[in-house]
Amino acid sequence: VQWAFQTNTLGKFESTPLVLNGIMYFTGPNNTAWAVDARTGRQIWAYRRELPEGLDLCCGRVNRGFAVLGDRLFINTLDAHLLALDIKTGAVVWDSVIDDYTQGYSATSAPLIVKDKVIVGIAGAEYGIRGFIDAYSPDGRLLSKATVTLFEDIQEFLVAERAGEVVGCGALHVMWEDLAEVRTVAVDPALAGQGIGSLLLSALIQQAREVGVKKV
Repeated sequence: VQWAFQTNTLGKFESTPLVLNGIMYFTGPNNTAWAVDARTGRQIWAYRRELPEGLDLCCGRVNRGFAVLGDRLFINTLDAHLLALDIKTGAVVWDSVIDDYTQGYSATSAPLIVKDKVIVGIAGAEYGIRGFIDAYSPDGRLLSKATVTLFEDIQEFLVAERAGEVVGCGALHVMWEDLAEVRTVAVDPALAGQGIGSLLLSALIQQAREVGVKKV
């Protein structure tokens, strides 16, 4: 062992360090982070985020690391923000809200750099949130999505009527853009065998096809 670095921080460390030009950058629990000299272990800077009370976290107050683009480091936070830090000083360059942490959203994964975009994902499924992936510009702007939001565009519940009376219903659950599942097709027992269920099933599949779902 050539050197050891004490973070003075309790909790689980789940990040993968980045080493650039002889400097090691890594994150820790509770959105802490450090830059140290990879040759000597000397601390260059440290960062600690002030987190709000009442965070809904299923699996620990962890963080899985930085992404780097140019002279900025990018980190997701437990209160569902994306931060850009100055790589030389650790100072916050900008802070963008990914989503509302009071609704169960959080972020623990390391961002992903794709060309000039910062890709982030969300956590919090244990608390009933809808997962998503967003892309940000290097200056913190949320980039528009190129695909439709299926849950806004698709009618997920259909009813069949005859002579003004409901005689059947069907429900479709869109899980993501490539996959949907027919959850329910129900028909009045007195009208069984008249093809109402088949018509409902066809209508549900057609709804999914119209917004680009490939598999039902």
